Amino acid sequence: MHVLVFSVDRERLGIARLPKALQQVGFKVGVLCHPLSFLAKTGHVDQRFLLSSTKSGRQLLRSLVQAIHEWHPVIIIPGDEIAVCFLHYLVRLGIENPSFILAEALTVIQRSLGNAKLFEATVLKHHTQLVAQELGLQTPMQKVVRSLDEALEFASKYNYPVVLKKDFSWSGAGVKVCDSQDELLQSLPAFLPRKKSRFRKSVSRLLNRSWLLSDNTLSVQQFIGGKAAMYSAVAVSGEILTGFAAAKECTSPTPNGPSSVVRFIEHPEMAATASALIAHFEYTGFAGFDFMLSEEGHAYFIECNPRPIPVSHLGSSVGRDLCAALYAKLSGGAYTQAPTLQGNALAALFPQEWYRDVQSPHLEKAYHDVPWDDPALFKACIG
Repeated sequence: MHVLVFSVDRERLGIARLPKALQQVGFKVGVLCHPLSFLAKTGHVDQRFLLSSTKSGRQLLRSLVQAIHEWHPVIIIPGDEIAVCFLHYLVRLGIENPSFILAEALTVIQRSLGNAKLFEATVLKHHTQLVAQELGLQTPMQKVVRSLDEALEFASKYNYPVVLKKDFSWSGAGVKVCDSQDELLQSLPAFLPRKKSRFRKSVSRLLNRSWLLSDNTLSVQQFIGGKAAMYSAVAVSGEILTGFAAAKECTSPTPNGPSSVVRFIEHPEMAATASALIAHFEYTGFAGFDFMLSEEGHAYFIECNPRPIPVSHLGSSVGRDLCAALYAKLSGGAYTQAPTLQGNALAALFPQEWYRDVQSPHLEKAYHDVPWDDPALFKACIG
């Protein structure tokens, strides 16, 4: 059974760890990515298809259709938000104009995503929050702001700190915690939406990049103190097959960067929130959901990542193998997850924790996730 991992962003590291986990459960893995990306370096693939340097919609479409035609995947796994947006764009255009894309390609793309009417709610942060509120899930208060006065009004109502969030961003970028009015005044100009110049509009049209979402919406959000956490899951047609929760113990860079050390935890509230959103989106594929855990342990939903997250490949080490569950579902088999989390509760992600602190005790005490059996990827990670 063939899968295709599709990634446009050459800087993403986490997605390069997923092919091994997919292969180990029986998938034949093809990858479509930039030749200099981390994903292109892993040796745990059966077929490589390479992208050019440009994000031209025409070239991406040509490469994707060719890969689908040659590889015949049962599902496509997007490795980053840019790839997600491009797949969403193809589905929308394919629905409007069926002759735009080959039926074989459109069918597998649609099968790999969710309800097309809800695509934006999976990638745009303020849309996701609105859906969560409609479903009665526990979320911070937030407001879309277009001016300094609106941001100050929100902060006055909910007190400091407040969080500035660009609508289309990832890995901690586009997020700023403001502890005071002075910090909000200083930070806001760089976050407020800017009009796209005539030149940038022309380039976008020339390269057919209109499908790439912008970050022109800014939200200000109530700050929730506590510990950042995530729920990693895999689903088919709105049904979660398995998933697991993890809390951030260390991040690199601090304070809002990606995880470098995580602690696996049982958290039914996070699982229930993820399940409700997955069902609402009629979602298929890997996903991650970000939370803040209050001092009392309550989970406040923050945002959705509609693609694998950096811990997705670690499920087998804790008895919640996302790849095995997906393989079983697609092949008509059965998957039974462990009743409780297994193995070491702590995992140090490589090379993030090594870069954060080469003397970190977590490198010895936690499970250190080094790709020793993948020399080209290992070299790329430390290069």
